[in-house]
Amino acid sequence: MTRLTRTICAAAILAAAASSTRAESPKELSERFSGPKVAIINVDADAGIQAGARKDANKGRSGILEVKHYDDSPKWGWVWQRVFVRFRLDGLKPGDIGSVHLCIYGNLGDGRRPVDVDIMPLADKDESWKETGVTWNNAPKPESDVPAGKLTFDYGNTPTRRTEGRWYISGDLSAVIKAKLARGAKTVSFLLTTKIREEACLFTKEHPDGRKRSPRLAVVRK
Repeated sequence: MTRLTRTICAAAILAAAASSTRAESPKELSERFSGPKVAIINVDADAGIQAGARKDANKGRSGILEVKHYDDSPKWGWVWQRVFVRFRLDGLKPGDIGSVHLCIYGNLGDGRRPVDVDIMPLADKDESWKETGVTWNNAPKPESDVPAGKLTFDYGNTPTRRTEGRWYISGDLSAVIKAKLARGAKTVSFLLTTKIREEACLFTKEHPDGRKRSPRLAVVRK
């Protein structure tokens, strides 16, 4: 991430943390998910990887990570970057689950068009990736080439470019979670990637505001 991009990502998200009230982009998850049937699962691990000149680098302690698909241009930091997130599934039973949604707080950085971020589950055997050790060179590949869902980072209802941060919420991922639980898995991991030549910025648990805006799963019980 370039210094300019990092500054734009951080400043824009922080500004929005206190101001975004759009109905389709809740300031807090409680505006979308509330009640006794909802369980919010905080992220267990999150890390970024990037291709090109920094393919051996680990970004497991960054407060903001990027998902983008650029060619390798180290001068500007425009390289292919991906993000891993992992969640513990303690206490969940397949028969109790109605729906599950991945919730990411972020923005478009200095991008100029919406970014579709694909949500790619990992195989059970690859759930042990290390937050501070995963790199482009040793990263596990998705279980399938078909995404389980997606997150579309966009500008909300405004016709002009805007980089305010907000929650982006996936469709139902319960099929993935139920299958994991049925096989005895204790965690679920997703690789977040894109084919769009722009960037999506997202908060991690290491960010100063990560306690409120780090990645999480919203589980709605039956």
